[in-house]
Amino acid sequence: MKRLILIWLCILFFGGFDSKGQSCESTNLVHYQYNDIKNILEKNSCLNCHHGINNGWSFDTYRNMFSSGKCGSVIKPGSPATSILVDRLNGGAVDCGNPIPLAAHTIPSKDLLAIETWILVGAPEFCIPEYEEVKNIFNSNQCQDCHNKNGEWSYNTYNSLFFKPGNSVCSDPLVVPFEHNNSFLYKKISGQSDICGQKMLVGNVPMTYEDVARVRDWINSGAFQASRALPVVLTDFSAYNEEDKKVVLYWQTSSEYNTAFFEIENSGDGIQFNTIGKKQASSNPNVLTNYEFTDLTPGFGNQYYRWKMTDHDGLVSYSSTRAVRLKSNVETLKIYPSSLQSNNPLFIEWIASDNSEIAKIQILDIIGRLVFTTIINPGINQTTIPALSPGLYYAVIPHDIENYFVKKMIMIH
Repeated sequence: MKRLILIWLCILFFGGFDSKGQSCESTNLVHYQYNDIKNILEKNSCLNCHHGINNGWSFDTYRNMFSSGKCGSVIKPGSPATSILVDRLNGGAVDCGNPIPLAAHTIPSKDLLAIETWILVGAPEFCIPEYEEVKNIFNSNQCQDCHNKNGEWSYNTYNSLFFKPGNSVCSDPLVVPFEHNNSFLYKKISGQSDICGQKMLVGNVPMTYEDVARVRDWINSGAFQASRALPVVLTDFSAYNEEDKKVVLYWQTSSEYNTAFFEIENSGDGIQFNTIGKKQASSNPNVLTNYEFTDLTPGFGNQYYRWKMTDHDGLVSYSSTRAVRLKSNVETLKIYPSSLQSNNPLFIEWIASDNSEIAKIQILDIIGRLVFTTIINPGINQTTIPALSPGLYYAVIPHDIENYFVKKMIMIH
């Protein structure tokens, strides 16, 4: 999926969401925490495949949920569009690996939107604290005994939290919003050994796990002084395939401030988008507004939709992407580049002529010997061909023992 800057979303108690699943509430923000998201994934039977770290990615603990692999960060706080988990769950082809799930059933739109919004507000393990609560965490750990001198680092005011003393020999920034791993403050309180200076201990003992985690959640939520009211509250965003002839988009907002209009965009690969329609915004705060748009001429295979919101002051932001699969009467297979080096990426675009969710693609040498095989999904797939002898190869999808869907040759250098 193309990586986007997402419009600020917030989950409030309105129709498009399962409001019972939201367990955190502050002055301006109602949000999910880790256990809420864990329950959503369990409800969608994700434990069938992801029940332990030895089976690959797992969500049985908060730490395991944040693991990274060859495809990148599974979850990137503050950025659903660059989080592999969202890329895998949205129902279309993925940049790396396989979508979740491989079966025909996809996660409901309201559950996907809940996960996206949880990541957007920082993917917290617990309820996000405000500055005063962070200050109380430090006080309860007697940090004021060492950090109350003029010219030294202090947490007595919000601004002082970000102030590095002039005599500091450490170069790391104190607090990097949305990035706890790059924040010197987090490294100090979590007792990391490979840091500049001394650890931040309480009686030679680190803070409790929950205290450290809540400071981490505050940083990952943006390290704001107080929870912020978000300018657009999206409570539903769905895309529906109607008889493989048209696609209906539906979204609902519960409040809008300064919004001028929405432009609906479509893509056949999730990378290059084109505008296909426009809707004027209601710009009504605290009012539920429903929007609907129908694409009467969608393409086949995976089709991707998003909307671009433009404010009255010209500011532009994007929604997340929704994927819809439309069945074609003709099976198609595109492979590019047709000439490549071994161990370089190969892109495979496949559209099934039925409702097949997966296919096995084989690479055969010029005399028909199998040299490589991999599983692909409808849409664009990326794989890496292993080291092979230079020459011509065929890419085929076997339908049965004697019937192959054959693509033109690939040249390996």
